[in-house]
Amino acid sequence: MAPVRVLSRPVARVAGIARVSSRPDGVRNMHILIVDDEPNMLRTLADIFRDEGFDVSTAKSGERAVEMCATSAYDVVLLDVRMPGIDGLEAFRRIRRSKSIPVVMMSAYSVEHLRQDALNEGVIAFVQKPLDAAKVLWMMRSLADRARAGNPPEA
Repeated sequence: MAPVRVLSRPVARVAGIARVSSRPDGVRNMHILIVDDEPNMLRTLADIFRDEGFDVSTAKSGERAVEMCATSAYDVVLLDVRMPGIDGLEAFRRIRRSKSIPVVMMSAYSVEHLRQDALNEGVIAFVQKPLDAAKVLWMMRSLADRARAGNPPEA
């Protein structure tokens, strides 16, 4: 029998999705959107960030990420580059037309020209897969700290 996980943190329901707040002091958690067409990667990243106290939403395509960014507020987007439909760079461009959200792109492919194009267009960082979870968590926490201090990253 699997152990039962007991939540000791308050749970809020937002649009039918249970979200756990790990901040007893009332300060909201950083809300991130993770976008990847690979279900295992998406699930793993979401679990890691949730376990670290982040509020996490996920999307399986660039199109869905654009829709979600148009209707919800995110502190940062972690966006895969290569996906069916619109790729990560095009999704980033569409998101930026309406909102200034910091975007960190990730890719398993070594495509220097794409990396450079993304950084030139305003992507905050470009990380290679397999991801170094500690490094990515540190990056996300740094972004959150800067935003809370009133010094958002230059997106």
